Amino acid sequence: MIVLEALESLQEDLDVGPHLTRRLHAWAFARLQTRLADKAADAGIPVQYVDPAYTSQICHACGHIGTRPAQAEFRCTNDDCWVSIYQADINAAANIASRLDPWGESCPWNPASDDTPRSGRTRDSAT
Repeated sequence: MIVLEALESLQEDLDVGPHLTRRLHAWAFARLQTRLADKAADAGIPVQYVDPAYTSQICHACGHIGTRPAQAEFRCTNDDCWVSIYQADINAAANIASRLDPWGESCPWNPASDDTPRSGRTRDSAT
């Protein structure tokens, strides 16, 4: 299943000045999502849409509103949460995914065992 943000109101809510608003309205949000949904349908993959409110501002682990001191950085403000600094896009994607539970189960964000790569590297190639 592919889970996307329902972005219909995104362009309606924009008010960043006439020039920038006009440029942002030219983005093809609907076209991108329609193409993705069409390709997914061809492959037999269902697509669901969720409310995008606060997906980039809420901690995916504890639900508290955090801060975004930099574009790619999310900081949880809850001292009791295991998340301190997290990649902002991954945090938002986790929130989007958690808003729809297509399998009737949830996957833990903290691994139950050591997930260090067997090669002995300490960092994942995606970081």
